[in-house]
Amino acid sequence: MHIRKNVLARCRSLIIVVVMTLASCAAIDPHGETNALMAEGQQLYSAQRYDEAIARFRAVTATAPGFYPAYVGLARSFMAKGAWADAVVNARRAMELSRGAPDVLPVLLDALYGGGTDALARGAFVDSIGYFGEYVGHQPGNFRAWLNVAKAYAGNRQFIEALGALRRALETGPGGAERTETLQSLLAAGKQAFDARDYGSAINLLREYVKFNASDWSAYLTLGKAYWESGAMRDALSTFARVLELNPRNTEALNLLQGR
Repeated sequence: MHIRKNVLARCRSLIIVVVMTLASCAAIDPHGETNALMAEGQQLYSAQRYDEAIARFRAVTATAPGFYPAYVGLARSFMAKGAWADAVVNARRAMELSRGAPDVLPVLLDALYGGGTDALARGAFVDSIGYFGEYVGHQPGNFRAWLNVAKAYAGNRQFIEALGALRRALETGPGGAERTETLQSLLAAGKQAFDARDYGSAINLLREYVKFNASDWSAYLTLGKAYWESGAMRDALSTFARVLELNPRNTEALNLLQGR
């Protein structure tokens, strides 16, 4: 019996030593598992095995929810899959946890721009406005982002906001082909507003356009019609007269000017 007690005591002592040793190891290398999972996730991402990479990065966030590089890894993996909403959510979380670390902002910007572009192409204009609106909050000098958010506003029939964004595009654009593209978007938005019977917005957009392209008789014709439909007859008639100055053979302007 005495021997048995001694054996049990030694076993208990051994168990205590093992537990203390394990605890000591964990204290020495508390991030060992996190680092291993991150390394696996990065390798899988490089190998374009994005779903597996996502699983590793999620395992990191489960055990270390404040470790922002894991959210960066998730954002990049979701971007690679074209899952823009998930990419943006994780990039925002990384920004929050990192308090705006310089290596995180480019990831957020890529996610926002990609999400905005994808939403615009799908006709999800509200989502596109949200993404590009957040993007220009970080990058107010980006011409392309202003142009894209203007297109999203116009698609959503928010024509006044579209005009404001197009003005910012003109301010930030480098000129040349980019300026021409912005002016064409301004003209297109004016015609969209006219087709939507928002004649006040059409007038504002087209008046802005002809400031830069005073020789476009077709723009003046649509502007004249917008004045006509809004009841501004004097402005309509003077605009139709301008159309005939630029294109004397335009029968539509002539008929409108003569009240036919």
